[in-house]
Amino acid sequence: MVALRKLGLEIHRISAALNDASPGLYPSPFETLRTAIRSMQTTFPADGIIPLPGDPATSYASAHSLTLAEKQSADEAIAWLLGQIAPRPVEFLTAVTTAGSFSGAVPVIQNVASTDLLRLYDADGNPFRFPEALDLPVGTRLDVAVFTDRLDLPTGPGTGREAVFAEVISFPSGSRTDTDSNAIDDTYEDYFFGGPVDPFGDADGDGFINLQEFLEATHPADAASTPGVTPLSAEIPSVRIFRVGAGTLRFELRFPSIYADRIRFVLQSQGNLTIPFVEAPATEAVSDGFNAYSLEIPMPSAARGFYRFRLALRP
Repeated sequence: MVALRKLGLEIHRISAALNDASPGLYPSPFETLRTAIRSMQTTFPADGIIPLPGDPATSYASAHSLTLAEKQSADEAIAWLLGQIAPRPVEFLTAVTTAGSFSGAVPVIQNVASTDLLRLYDADGNPFRFPEALDLPVGTRLDVAVFTDRLDLPTGPGTGREAVFAEVISFPSGSRTDTDSNAIDDTYEDYFFGGPVDPFGDADGDGFINLQEFLEATHPADAASTPGVTPLSAEIPSVRIFRVGAGTLRFELRFPSIYADRIRFVLQSQGNLTIPFVEAPATEAVSDGFNAYSLEIPMPSAARGFYRFRLALRP
């Protein structure tokens, strides 16, 4: 222990002497000790290797005046101290928010595996606050880590736990109602945007359009929450129109086929642009695979016609 104290004083001496001349050149003495302790072994025999950060020219390891015996003694003291500290028991679980998760002062979530309710508190015993300012919607899935040894938490529904962290895995798919016809569920739009939003816009600037954030169940207003797939283009898909033989009109467009079970492309037409477009039965483009969609219709009899596809959410 005397050698460990001498190690701390030596690190402080070096930092005080050299950082006054060149501020920031040597790491903080507290961070240096923390780094050394975290990297030490916790069982004997100790080997006298105490890692001190810094390059060869500016290193605590090269500037200290400790003898090998003193380093070994300090090493043994660190190893012994760490060996006396029993780690707190931690439970890692997947949970989901319910209708009552945020109705009270303390957030309550449900363990997916056991269906038990958990009340979450922080280290000070106060209600645990999620990073999001808004309450998470019902059905949000979370990765959660909690300490299970806390016995002084207030009583309430379920079991009280001190939360280590809680991370959103996915948001609920919503009601699959799309009244504004932009292929994004109304519930999702109302929660994150307060109403309709441009599906090809990028609200958080993370390179993923709002539509893809919805399809991948990530947070469209948080740049740190991104889908684990290739970003979709922010450009509206172009449509190729051409005749097939004498009596058929064919439409082709490209869009990732991985979303074919979630969204659809519905053809709308009109002979006069001053009148709203309408869609006829059986006018949905079908996926041909390989990110291609197509639709064939009989050649219209009118001399002039206008067409467009509506991007729609599948019911």
